This record gives sequence, C-alpha cells and structure tokens, in this order.
Amino acid sequence: MSLVLSQALAQTNTKIIGQVQDKNTSSPIAGAIVVIIGTSFTTSTNDRGYFYFENLPRREYQLDIRSLGYEPVRSEVIQVTEDKTVFLTIRILRKPVVLPEIVVTSKLDESELSFSQTVILNEEQIRRLPAGTLSEVLNSVPGVYVQQAGSNGPARISIRGSATDQVLVLLNGVRLNSAQTGEADLNAVPLSQVSRIEVIKGAQTGQYGADALAGVIKIITSTTSVVKSTEVKSKISNGSFGYQSWELGSQKAMAEKFKLSASLSNASSGGDFTYPDSGKIMTRANSGQVSKNAFMSLTWQPGDQAQAQLSIFKYFARHQLPGPLLQLNDSAYSKDSRFNLTFNSSLKLSPVFFLESKAGYQDWRQTFHIQEPFYIPTNVDYNNQNWEAESRLDYFKGSNKVSYGLAYLYSVLEGNDHQRPSLSLGTVSRSTFSTFISGQKSIKHMLSDFALLTPSFRLDKTSGFQPNWSPLFGVLVSQGEKVNFDFKANWGKSYHNPTLNALFWKEDAYSAGNPNLKPERATNFDAGAEIRLPLLGELLLGQTYFHNNVRDLIVWQRGFDGKYSPFNVSKVRIEGYEQTLLWRSSADLLELEISHTRSDAVNLTESHTQYYNLIPFRPRHLCNFKCYFKSEKLDLNLQSRYASRRYTREQNTSGKQLPSYTIWDLALKFKHSLKGVEFNLTVGIYNFTDQNYELIERYPMPGREFRLTTQLTL
Repeated sequence: MSLVLSQALAQTNTKIIGQVQDKNTSSPIAGAIVVIIGTSFTTSTNDRGYFYFENLPRREYQLDIRSLGYEPVRSEVIQVTEDKTVFLTIRILRKPVVLPEIVVTSKLDESELSFSQTVILNEEQIRRLPAGTLSEVLNSVPGVYVQQAGSNGPARISIRGSATDQVLVLLNGVRLNSAQTGEADLNAVPLSQVSRIEVIKGAQTGQYGADALAGVIKIITSTTSVVKSTEVKSKISNGSFGYQSWELGSQKAMAEKFKLSASLSNASSGGDFTYPDSGKIMTRANSGQVSKNAFMSLTWQPGDQAQAQLSIFKYFARHQLPGPLLQLNDSAYSKDSRFNLTFNSSLKLSPVFFLESKAGYQDWRQTFHIQEPFYIPTNVDYNNQNWEAESRLDYFKGSNKVSYGLAYLYSVLEGNDHQRPSLSLGTVSRSTFSTFISGQKSIKHMLSDFALLTPSFRLDKTSGFQPNWSPLFGVLVSQGEKVNFDFKANWGKSYHNPTLNALFWKEDAYSAGNPNLKPERATNFDAGAEIRLPLLGELLLGQTYFHNNVRDLIVWQRGFDGKYSPFNVSKVRIEGYEQTLLWRSSADLLELEISHTRSDAVNLTESHTQYYNLIPFRPRHLCNFKCYFKSEKLDLNLQSRYASRRYTREQNTSGKQLPSYTIWDLALKFKHSLKGVEFNLTVGIYNFTDQNYELIERYPMPGREFRLTTQLTL
C-alpha cells in the first residue's frame, strides 16, 4: 500500500476525504469497507472509490481498509485537527485468492455485479436522498417504477416495464416476496438499517430462480465490521397530513468477535389530504396509517476463516382503506404483521474452497375488514409463510471461479373468509427444489485491459409444474484507466410461476383466480456501454438496450362484469433502452444525474383483438433528474421523476389513461457537531409543485408535503 497525504487549507466539517485505488492500475475501487480502528466510525467507498468521515474529534486515527479480492491494509497514523481536512489516496494490492468479506451479508459477487446492468447505492448515497422509506429511495433509480395505491398503500416495484411480481426482493440474501401475490412491500424494511442497495436489472432466473424474471433488489443491512465502541442514533420527524415518526438505533461491540445492531421505530399519519375531482376539491378521508418496526442483527466474526450473521425484524402496520374513487370507504382497514428471520454464514474450507450458506423464515399475516352500508361486508385474513435454505460451494483460482449450490423453498398460504366461509381460500402450498452451477473465466485479449465470461445454469422443480432449465451467459469487456470504456452483454432464458392468488383465488364480487394459468417464459437479451471521462471531475455516459420475448405473460384484466381475473397473453415483447448522464466534481462535492428509460410492453398475439397494443398500467417513458451539493454545514438534494401516461384498458382506449406526471422533491440538510455529538436538521418539501397524479387508477396521491427531521448521533 502506498499512502499519499495532503491537507486542505480551508476550515471544513469534513475531516478525512480519501480514495481507494487498485495499486497496479490506479482504478478506483467501489464498495471497499473503511473503518477507523478503535471507534464506531465506518463507511464504504462509492462507485468512484471515494469515502468520507465528518465531525471527527481532534486526535490521531488509523484506518482499516478491506475489499473483496484485495489484501486488507492499514493506513499510516493520521492526525486530525480542528482547522484542517486530511486527503488520502490509498492503493491496495489485488490478492490472487478471493477471501470472504468482513460481513457475510455484504459480500459482493463480482460476476453478478460486473455483467448485469446494476445500480449500487452505498450508505452515504442512501442517507443523502430526501427519502423516509425504501420505496422513496428506489424511486430515484433509473428504470425503476414504484406502484402504490394511495399514500398509505403497499409499495411494489417494477423494473423496465415489468409486473411487480416479477422482481425478486432479497433482505440479506433471503427473499421478502410472498407466494400469495409474488410481491414484496418495500415499506416493511426499516431504512435506517439499510447500508447498501443493489438493483440488478434484467432477467436473473439463471442466478436466483423464478421470481427474478425482471430483476433483483438486494437489500443489505450491515457492512460494518465489529466495532470497538457504542453508537446511538435517534431521529424524530414531523410533517404534513399529520405525519409523525421516531426512531432509536444503536450498535455495540460485544466481546472481541460480536457486534449487535438494533433499532425501534414508530410512524403514523392522519393521511387525509385534498384532491380535485370533477371540478370540486374533495378530502381523501380514511387514508391514515400506523406502523411499528423492531430490528436486530448479531454479527459473529472470529477471524478470516469463518463469519456469520443473524437478523430478525418484526413489523406491524394498520392501514386505513379509503377505497377507489366512486367507491369510497369510511371505516375499512387492513392489518399487516410480519416476522422475518435470516441467517448467513461463510466458512473457508481451504485456500481455494469456501462454503456459503443462508436460511430464512418469513411469517406474514394480513387482515382486511370492510363494514360499509353500501358494500359487501368483508372480514378475511391470510397467513403467508416461507421457509428457505441454500448452500453454495465456491472454488477460486486467480480471477476464475466456479460455484455449485443447492436450494429449497417451501411456501404455504392459508386464507379464511369469516364473513362467507364458503369463499375461504383454505390452505395451499408450494415447494421448489433447485440446483445451480456458475462460472467466471478471465480472458486476456490484446484489444482490452480486462475481459470476463460467465455462464450460469439453474434447474428449478416447482410442485405442480414441469422442471425448468434456465441458462444465463454474460460478457464484460473493459478498456482504459483515466478514460475508461466498459461493454456488458447478457443473454438467457427465464420463467416465472403464477402466484398462489392468481391460481387459487375464489371468485367474489371483485375478482377470481384462474387455475389453468401457465408459467411465463421469456428469452432475454441486454447490452450496454459506458464511458468515463475525466472532465472537471468525472463524466459518465451510458446507453443500454434490452429486449425480452415473453410467452404466456400473466396479466390481470377487468371483464365486462367489472371483475379482475388473470390470463395468459400468448406473446409479448418488452423492448427499450436506457440512457444515463452522470457528472461528479472532484471530491464529490457536486453531482448531477439525468436518466431516461423507454420501455414498450406490446401484445404480439396475432389472433388477439388487442394485437400490438401496449400492456396496461406500464409507462413507456421514465425520466429522473438528481442534483446533490455538499458543503461544510449544508447539503442540498433536488430530484425529479417523470412518468408518461399509462393505459388502463387492454384496448388502449384514449379516454382510459392515467395522465403523465412530474414530481419534484427538495431537501436541505443542516449539519453541526459539538464534542463528539453530531446534530442534523433536514427540511424536506415533497411534490413541491403540488402535482395531482395517480400511480394506481382511482387512487389519488397527496399534493405538496412538508417534513422536518432532526437526528442526533452519539
């Protein structure tokens, strides 16, 4: 390791700014873990290799730097004073044998991140966004569209025009999707415990199984090594529409090899807001909510030979259900109770063999209650349970890798209709056994600095369906250092099983299941190029093309009787492109990003009356704009998202569309520290142009919202 030290002349609140580079190529290293030894201060490098430490007391410090595939190193002793900022360039040496990372839940799969079209948000990027929930964070990612039925409904995610049940959501490697709907409610995960998010776009069935037909969201709750002291954080927020929340979190070292992280949170909202309807100003009554969340994570790290992490979270929410416009409810509500348990472990068997294991359990209980004078009374509850286990053996030789693994998933759903017992869903279950193998091969080529090939093959056998074989192939080519060009391409076959709701829902006044549904099957291809230029910092330009041919796509359609039922649309083409422009100044003090995604989901069934029509509820255009400015005492974050109009009928009737919308959010963060105590005050204005819009038909969203948040860190 070589260490280059310089000191800034101007006074600033930021005490250490550094960049981690590859010693041989001087390329920046993203995702490296940087810890101040003997303290609870820790961070990770962004995708330009930069890291920051703020508000440090005056004293001497030493840094510990670790990254997958590199030798762990320690910096020289660094002297921090009140009136100077230390700048570091730390160069670390690549290690031939890849060792497990510090914490198993933050371990990165280089082949997966290199070949897929992936967006990574580290902890610093997450914290600076004007977001209070995980869904608000993901709304800023190019190509991602969050669907929500009103201000308090579950937040579900779509990638590149996909259905929301085609995106797999993992918490520390274990799925959050329910077998009942195939979806995961993003708002159930406490944002304060999230230190890293990976959005992997495109079909990933060959890596992750059936639920990953459109992509994967990986949520990682800890990338911190065992700390030597205790850290306590508290946060209180108040805002429009009666919004109130508080949160208390802490992390503490226990003996030499353990670290405990825990948090408690509570949020509530009256939710009643005004909206225009037929020339009148109406009040959206019965739209409040109350939620509570408890999270705990215990990390055990005896050394480089083994490591493990156990995570538990309990979530409860009570949502009022105002109903769609023209069918309003004054007292309807739902209850949502979840318990989630995940366990991850890593064991070094020899210098070249490693055993990775994970297991998870999820219990998700829901209750829906409607007792309105002009409605059919409803009193139903559902209990979803998932058991999941996976083990993988990894073999490393230089930069080449082979992995083989086995996985098992068992899901059970029990539904009871207390108002009309004959319509009870009863108990249904599903099991999936999987085996998979993947490889990574480094290729030396005179036309590029770096090239990798990766094949993956996965066999899934789900009860009630035929076995499915999913291949996936990827290629990555990289050229240049200061001016860098990357090319990525992926091809594969994927599939997606119908959800238990789609198959077994008993017909009622609103919907009916379809036991004759077939699995969705697709052939997927994407290719993209990125170029990085040193232009007053760094300029990144990216272009990606994607093309998916889907057979038997499952779409819920409204019949002439007004009921929704799922059907297989014989042939659908989902095609489009993404464009990204990102500029960062030196030391990341200013960042600008503009992105655009076009996605056309077209019905290509020639015998169908809706031939060449767009699939409903999917915007063709998504645009994002972000501007972030960082200074000594003040951070500014301005962002915008645009979604084009969406058809609500298969016929693409011009009068049956949700109009386009543009939402602007602004947040100002004031920072101060005194004697080791950090104080932050954030003023947020959401939808500050007061745009009227709907994400789901007949479910209006709130207008302009103000929020004030204070946070103390000890």
